Amino acid sequence: MAVKGLGGYHLACDATSPAAVRRLRERKKRDEKPFAVMVQSLDDARALAFVDPAEERLLASVERPIVLVRQRAGNGLAREVAPGNPLVGLLLAYTPLHHLLLDAAGRPLVMTSGNLSEEPIAAQDSEALARLAASRTSIWRTTARSRTDATTRWPA
Repeated sequence: MAVKGLGGYHLACDATSPAAVRRLRERKKRDEKPFAVMVQSLDDARALAFVDPAEERLLASVERPIVLVRQRAGNGLAREVAPGNPLVGLLLAYTPLHHLLLDAAGRPLVMTSGNLSEEPIAAQDSEALARLAASRTSIWRTTARSRTDATTRWPA
Protein backbone atom coordinates (compact mmCIF):
# COMPACT_ATOMS: atom_id res chain seq x y z
CA MET A 1 0.00 0.00 0.00
CA ALA A 2 0.99 3.62 -0.43
CA VAL A 3 1.00 5.75 2.72
CA LYS A 4 1.21 9.55 2.83
CA GLY A 5 3.97 10.57 5.19
CA LEU A 6 5.16 13.99 6.26
CA GLY A 7 7.62 14.37 3.40
CA GLY A 8 6.08 12.25 0.67
CA TYR A 9 4.77 8.77 0.12
CA HIS A 10 5.91 5.45 1.53
CA LEU A 11 5.25 2.06 0.03
CA ALA A 12 4.44 -0.34 2.84
CA CYS A 13 4.07 -4.08 3.24
CA ASP A 14 4.08 -6.76 5.92
CA ALA A 15 7.72 -7.14 7.00
CA THR A 16 7.06 -10.72 8.13
CA SER A 17 5.76 -11.92 4.74
CA PRO A 18 8.45 -13.16 2.32
CA ALA A 19 5.99 -12.99 -0.60
CA ALA A 20 4.96 -9.40 0.18
CA VAL A 21 8.56 -8.22 0.52
CA ARG A 22 9.60 -10.01 -2.71
CA ARG A 23 6.70 -8.36 -4.55
CA LEU A 24 7.73 -4.93 -3.25
CA ARG A 25 11.33 -5.61 -4.34
CA GLU A 26 10.13 -6.49 -7.84
CA ARG A 27 7.98 -3.37 -8.09
CA LYS A 28 10.73 -1.11 -6.77
CA LYS A 29 13.38 -2.81 -8.93
CA ARG A 30 15.45 -3.13 -5.78
CA ASP A 31 17.14 -6.51 -5.76
CA GLU A 32 19.32 -6.45 -2.64
CA LYS A 33 19.42 -3.10 -0.85
CA PRO A 34 17.81 -3.59 2.58
CA PHE A 35 14.41 -2.13 3.35
CA ALA A 36 13.66 -0.14 6.50
CA VAL A 37 11.20 -1.60 8.98
CA MET A 38 8.80 0.57 10.96
CA VAL A 39 7.70 -0.45 14.45
CA GLN A 40 5.40 1.20 16.91
CA SER A 41 7.58 1.32 20.03
CA LEU A 42 11.04 0.78 21.46
CA ASP A 43 9.78 -2.48 22.94
CA ASP A 44 8.85 -3.62 19.43
CA ALA A 45 12.33 -2.60 18.21
CA ARG A 46 13.96 -4.57 21.04
CA ALA A 47 11.93 -7.65 20.08
CA LEU A 48 13.44 -7.57 16.57
CA ALA A 49 17.00 -6.47 17.31
CA PHE A 50 19.64 -5.78 19.90
CA VAL A 51 19.22 -2.06 20.60
CA ASP A 52 21.77 -0.29 22.79
CA PRO A 53 21.00 2.93 24.72
CA ALA A 54 22.57 5.19 22.07
CA GLU A 55 20.48 3.51 19.36
CA GLU A 56 17.37 3.89 21.51
CA ARG A 57 18.01 7.62 21.83
CA LEU A 58 18.37 7.91 18.05
CA LEU A 59 15.23 5.88 17.36
CA ALA A 60 13.19 7.97 19.82
CA SER A 61 14.61 11.35 18.71
CA VAL A 62 12.32 13.86 17.01
CA GLU A 63 14.00 13.18 13.66
CA ARG A 64 12.90 9.52 13.80
CA PRO A 65 15.85 8.33 11.66
CA ILE A 66 16.34 4.85 10.34
CA VAL A 67 18.88 3.23 12.67
CA LEU A 68 20.84 0.13 11.73
CA VAL A 69 20.80 -2.43 14.52
CA ARG A 70 21.86 -6.07 14.83
CA GLN A 71 18.95 -8.43 14.19
CA ARG A 72 17.89 -11.02 16.75
CA ALA A 73 17.77 -14.58 15.46
CA GLY A 74 14.21 -15.77 14.90
CA ASN A 75 12.78 -12.24 15.02
CA GLY A 76 10.03 -13.12 12.53
CA LEU A 77 11.11 -10.67 9.84
CA ALA A 78 11.19 -12.01 6.31
CA ARG A 79 14.76 -12.76 5.22
CA GLU A 80 14.00 -10.68 2.12
CA VAL A 81 13.86 -7.48 4.20
CA ALA A 82 17.68 -7.41 4.47
CA PRO A 83 19.03 -10.32 2.40
CA GLY A 84 22.25 -11.73 3.81
CA ASN A 85 22.60 -8.83 6.24
CA PRO A 86 22.89 -9.27 10.03
CA LEU A 87 21.63 -5.69 10.44
CA VAL A 88 18.16 -4.27 9.98
CA GLY A 89 17.19 -0.62 9.59
CA LEU A 90 14.49 0.24 12.12
CA LEU A 91 12.46 3.37 12.59
CA LEU A 92 9.67 4.27 14.97
CA ALA A 93 6.24 5.38 13.85
CA TYR A 94 6.11 9.16 13.71
CA THR A 95 2.60 10.09 12.62
CA PRO A 96 -0.81 9.14 14.00
CA LEU A 97 -1.55 7.31 10.72
CA HIS A 98 1.57 5.16 11.15
CA HIS A 99 0.48 4.24 14.69
CA LEU A 100 -3.00 3.30 13.46
CA LEU A 101 -1.58 1.18 10.63
CA LEU A 102 0.88 -0.64 12.88
CA ASP A 103 -1.81 -1.20 15.50
CA ALA A 104 -4.19 -2.64 12.89
CA ALA A 105 -1.48 -4.78 11.26
CA GLY A 106 -0.19 -6.09 14.57
CA ARG A 107 3.26 -6.58 13.04
CA PRO A 108 6.21 -4.57 11.73
CA LEU A 109 5.88 -2.97 8.30
CA VAL A 110 8.44 -2.33 5.60
CA MET A 111 8.38 1.39 4.84
CA THR A 112 10.26 2.57 1.80
CA SER A 113 10.18 5.63 -0.40
CA GLY A 114 7.55 5.78 -3.10
CA ASN A 115 10.32 6.92 -5.49
CA LEU A 116 11.89 4.35 -7.78
CA SER A 117 15.28 3.31 -6.40
CA GLU A 118 17.18 5.03 -9.20
CA GLU A 119 15.26 8.30 -8.85
CA PRO A 120 17.02 11.14 -7.05
CA ILE A 121 15.66 12.70 -3.88
CA ALA A 122 13.66 15.77 -4.88
CA ALA A 123 14.14 19.14 -3.24
CA GLN A 124 12.33 22.33 -4.14
CA ASP A 125 15.42 24.54 -4.17
CA SER A 126 19.12 24.55 -3.38
CA GLU A 127 18.51 25.65 0.22
CA ALA A 128 16.16 22.71 0.83
CA LEU A 129 18.73 20.36 -0.71
CA ALA A 130 21.47 21.79 1.53
CA ARG A 131 19.27 21.31 4.63
CA LEU A 132 18.53 17.72 3.60
CA ALA A 133 22.23 16.95 3.05
CA ALA A 134 23.17 18.54 6.39
CA SER A 135 20.54 16.58 8.31
CA ARG A 136 21.61 13.28 6.73
CA THR A 137 25.28 13.99 7.45
CA SER A 138 24.47 14.91 11.05
CA ILE A 139 22.50 11.71 11.62
CA TRP A 140 25.26 9.60 10.06
CA ARG A 141 27.95 11.25 12.19
CA THR A 142 25.91 10.70 15.36
CA THR A 143 25.36 7.06 14.47
CA ALA A 144 28.96 6.49 13.43
CA ARG A 145 30.23 7.90 16.74
CA SER A 146 27.94 5.57 18.67
CA ARG A 147 29.37 2.47 16.93
CA THR A 148 32.57 0.58 17.62
CA ASP A 149 32.49 -1.72 14.58
CA ALA A 150 32.98 -0.05 11.20
CA THR A 151 30.73 -2.62 9.52
CA THR A 152 27.73 -1.22 11.37
CA ARG A 153 28.08 2.30 9.98
CA TRP A 154 25.60 3.37 7.36
CA PRO A 155 26.00 5.92 4.59
CA ALA A 156 24.14 9.23 4.55
